[in-house]
Amino acid sequence: MASDISSNLKLPYIMPAQAQKHVTHNEAVRALDALVHLAVVDRTTTAPPAAPPDGARYIVPAGASGAWATAVGSIAAWQDDAWAFYQPAAGFCAWVIAEGRLAVYTGSAWVAVSLEQSGALDGVRRVGINADADDTNRLTVRARASLFDGEVADHRLVVNKRSAAATASLVLQTVYSGRAEIGLAGDDHLSVKVSPDGATWRTALLADKDRGALIAPNGLAVAASIDPALEVRAATTPTAVVIDTVANGEGGGVAACRLDLPNQARRLGFSAGGVARAGSRVPVLSAAVEFWSDAAWTLDAAHPSHIRFLTTPAGSTARIERLRIDPDGTTRPAVDNAHTLGRATARWATIFAVNGTINTSDARDKEVAGTLDTIGPEMVDRVAPILFRWKSGGQVWSPEAGGFVEQPGLRLHAGFLAQEVRSAMTEAGADFAAWGLDDAADPASRQWLRPDELIAVLWAALRDTRARLASLETRASP
Repeated sequence: MASDISSNLKLPYIMPAQAQKHVTHNEAVRALDALVHLAVVDRTTTAPPAAPPDGARYIVPAGASGAWATAVGSIAAWQDDAWAFYQPAAGFCAWVIAEGRLAVYTGSAWVAVSLEQSGALDGVRRVGINADADDTNRLTVRARASLFDGEVADHRLVVNKRSAAATASLVLQTVYSGRAEIGLAGDDHLSVKVSPDGATWRTALLADKDRGALIAPNGLAVAASIDPALEVRAATTPTAVVIDTVANGEGGGVAACRLDLPNQARRLGFSAGGVARAGSRVPVLSAAVEFWSDAAWTLDAAHPSHIRFLTTPAGSTARIERLRIDPDGTTRPAVDNAHTLGRATARWATIFAVNGTINTSDARDKEVAGTLDTIGPEMVDRVAPILFRWKSGGQVWSPEAGGFVEQPGLRLHAGFLAQEVRSAMTEAGADFAAWGLDDAADPASRQWLRPDELIAVLWAALRDTRARLASLETRASP
């Protein structure tokens, strides 16, 4: 035998022919009692306790005094009313009761066991922190909060699933009953689901993985004290908002946008326009459609209403009402005698009406500047009515062309040529609004006629004809 003590715990051997063998044996037993299943009171006490319980063990810290002064780093055990010291070897472990954790001797110092010293917990099937883990919840934490800190700067929490049809999500519960779920639930679209009871789930929001679009399958309700309460911005596409029907195919369903007026309000509007940035984002509204109640809105009461259409003129930031639909269905301009229906280059193809147009002709609104007594007959003599077809019979939608295309005129029409009417007016020395140019500053622009004013020309010619006929009848009388 090369030594009289063991290699690791330094336990004394009973030597051959040794006297008082029990002494050596008891010394080894005391060492085993001190070192096996090692649990120390603490590793911070520097002065030996005055009356420790038998068998109490301590790790002697730096700065120890008294009987411990020369035993720093050793294990001090109170045995048989005296302190016994045992020198640990590298790798000795001790449970520190005061700290509730394990400490390990590195060969020079005692340090608390952590993942940094012990490496990874590879292969551990379950981990419960202040709780019991199970085969379903293999990591279980019961605490007021959990912190995942970035080692250098960033920190990313990854939840992986094995297939697109599987689920990777975060479930929020009340008394272990699900109330909300955020993640990839059964597909690869990010969804936010809610439940009133943990059994019935509804998708509140869904982010489409292909388009990046945010979808609210069960509707979107906005209740906010900020202005605007809901803002939609289109980055590259010209279509910012689409309200579509749920049903598909011919006949489809009903696509509707409903906005409710708060109590006592009178106006509800849709506005469109650009924005200006001057410290904060301020909208500059260029057009609007407003729905008005003719009185303060109150619940469960009937109120007449009208619709207003507003635009902003060039060089201005103020919106001006242009068109209004009154409660009785009358569609009218917002201001009398201020707006034109159509333009020279944007004409209506056909207007259907039961009655003809009514033109204001009150004498109180006119200043008489002359008569057509001589002009009318001269113009009738010089202008011949014609039959004609329009070179362009209008524009029709072409699916093949993906837009409107012109079609030739088919049906015969009766009328006049504006150039002939203009020539007749010039020869008669007259200039009035029966004729005009699309662009008054461009003599080559397209010419137009006002048929209602030509009625006065015909009326004057008819009066002249009747006067001549009356004169002839008078002469022919015996």
